[in-house]
Amino acid sequence: MNRLQKKTIAARTLGCKVNAYDTEATLSMFAAAGYTIVDFERGADVYIVNTCTVTAVSDRKSRQAIRRTARTANASNSIVVVMGCYSKNNADEVRDIEGVNIVIGMDERDKIVELVENYAGNTDTLAYISKDGRFLSQLISFSGTRASIKVQDGCDNYCAYCIIPHVRGCSTSRSPIEIVKEVQNLADHGCKEIVLTGISLDSYRFDDTVLSDIIRKVTVIDGVRRIRISSINPNGVTPALLAAFKDVPKLCPHVHLSLQSGCDKTLRAMNRHYTTEEYRRAVTSLRTVHPDMAVTTDIIVGFPGETDIDFEESLAFAKSIGFAAIHTFPFSPRKGTAAAEMPGKVKDSLKTKRVQEMLTLAERLKIDFINLNIGKTFPVLYEKQLKTGNYVGYTPNYLEVYLESDINLQYQILDTRIIGYSHASPPCKGIICQSNDIEKK
Repeated sequence: MNRLQKKTIAARTLGCKVNAYDTEATLSMFAAAGYTIVDFERGADVYIVNTCTVTAVSDRKSRQAIRRTARTANASNSIVVVMGCYSKNNADEVRDIEGVNIVIGMDERDKIVELVENYAGNTDTLAYISKDGRFLSQLISFSGTRASIKVQDGCDNYCAYCIIPHVRGCSTSRSPIEIVKEVQNLADHGCKEIVLTGISLDSYRFDDTVLSDIIRKVTVIDGVRRIRISSINPNGVTPALLAAFKDVPKLCPHVHLSLQSGCDKTLRAMNRHYTTEEYRRAVTSLRTVHPDMAVTTDIIVGFPGETDIDFEESLAFAKSIGFAAIHTFPFSPRKGTAAAEMPGKVKDSLKTKRVQEMLTLAERLKIDFINLNIGKTFPVLYEKQLKTGNYVGYTPNYLEVYLESDINLQYQILDTRIIGYSHASPPCKGIICQSNDIEKK
């Protein structure tokens, strides 16, 4: 007898925007098969945990999420599916976690509904498959303001610290026809903002089509009001991309430009294919074509061989660039990568100290960037209303702002003037703004 009666499904995602896209696409496939998507906390017949393995912390969080989910699911005789990078790289470990029923990697997710349906009638079966097939069926439905579209997967760079190329494989790009079709579908369902994402997004190439071409194809789709791109590398700041930022009004002036270290010696050890001077030129070019450009980044501290002088050089470089935001984390050795075997390990206590110093700088730079934007007016896309009554929205350069209104602003774009920044505790902490457009309604 089939275990599934109500056919409800819930999902939990760890990791990057690509993972978030994969989860949404997977849920859409289940919805098409008659499943009802519910909140994770509500209880479901099927639970999906989409895992991440980019750092040791990611591994630990993935294991914790799997165990918590399995305990919840076992109490109600539900099915637990574990997918994603951690399950691909550590399949045997995931299999050993009590309560896990189905294990897959990132590949062959197009068969996930079939796997669940088959497992529902055979409780003794544990499925594990891993084949190539990285792009899922297109999203069927959408609710909200913003959606990520995976246009590229995999990576050919093999940075010394990174496990992702070993897990996701070589770079591959999606057909422009499929991308446009999916974006049109999302726009038809009310999506206003599209985020083009990938593991190595700037390496997108399908025949003669490159990333800037995709941007131009998407911008003409009715209903799309904004386009964003996710993380790219400095060598991805090409003349064609700069021209898109200059010529395409819908392309938001926000680039997450991966740095990893502001020290040339460390960059070479990491096998990053640029220098700090080349990085600086990329940032200068972006800010030249768009003065409101927000540049955010990732920085690793405590890479093997990083001395105090190297770290100070990295810190000084980050300060000189003036990032809008910095995501920083300590180096974490990943088995199978070149960095895992490198000499010159940095003590954990010193990594922690360096992380804190970088976080302190990041907070100062964030406030500096906000101050640069006070007094300016931006078209803000409002996404949701808080319990306090304030609406939360985002400027094109990705500043999160708060606006008081008695009128429903959800999913609307309003010209909004930034008037200050509150350092008070949440929910009041944040960028405060005002909009004359509300008076016109």
